[in-house]
This record gives sequence, C-alpha cells and structure tokens, in this order.
Amino acid sequence: MKHIYTLLLLIISLPSYSENLDSKVETIENHIENIINCGDFRNFYSEKNLRRSIQYIESQFALNKIKTKKQTYKVKDTEYHNIIASIGPQNSEKIIIGAHYDVAGEQQGADDNASGVAGLLEIARILKKNESRLKYNFELVAFTLEEPPYFRTENMGSYVHAKSLSDKKKK
Repeated sequence: MKHIYTLLLLIISLPSYSENLDSKVETIENHIENIINCGDFRNFYSEKNLRRSIQYIESQFALNKIKTKKQTYKVKDTEYHNIIASIGPQNSEKIIIGAHYDVAGEQQGADDNASGVAGLLEIARILKKNESRLKYNFELVAFTLEEPPYFRTENMGSYVHAKSLSDKKKK
C-alpha cells in the first residue's frame, strides 16, 4: 500500500513539472537507435556489447551532469553491472525507476528494452532539470541480466539491486 501512495504522490506532483517537459520524440528515437547499435546482440553471451551499452548509458547521464555508479556482481566468473544514477535530495524518501539494457537471445531489443532505457534516460534528464524542486530522491537504474536464462533468478540485476537495498535497510 505504501508503494501505491508513493506512486499517487508522484503522479499528483507531475503537473507542476509540465512546463519544463520539452521531451522530443527524436531524442527518444535517437536513444533507442544508439542502444540497439551497441553491437549485434546485448545478451549475456556478449560482454563486449553489454559494455558498449553501459558506455552509452553512462555517457548520456554524464551529458546531463548526473553522476552514476556501477553495481557490480558476478555470475559464473563473469562480472555484470547495473548502472545507478541518483537525482534529488539524498536524505529523502527514495523512488526507484528501472529498465533493463540486455536482450533475450539474438534480438535487437528495440521494444524490449531499449525503449525502456530511452525512457529512463529521458526521465533522468527531466528530473535533473527540476532537481531543485524535487521532494524525493529518484534512483534510476539500468539493469542487466533480466532475460533468460537469468529471468526469475537471483542473478537478475533488479533482484541484485533490490536485495542490496533490503540489506542496507537491515543494517
């Protein structure tokens, strides 16, 4: 129920930001195009293409003066990374928004999930523009390993991130 109230508060506060929403379809299309062109396939087999995706995502956050950190974890001796950006007051309640940058199998993944990452980058840009007015801390996370064979396992980037938040809360 707490999450529903948070979402409602977020939705209610959106109209006050509307005068600064200058998002363009071309910008989102450009993000999608750049993400799907990070190599043949951005799946767990291709560390190189996943790294290219990470570089693009980090560069877009950096263009908007948004600092990022990598949440690194290992699966079968290979390191994978979630990319985390934080916008807004650090000591306030946190709202997490995520999208994954990997794909299932040998697909370009424009709709699953380059479009989600494009949306995440655009949300980040708009939030950063309005940072002085934010009442919440927004943590924007680009997850990896959200597709088979890791889907619904403890190796999913979203699971790793959620567990880290839970572990912090317990301390």
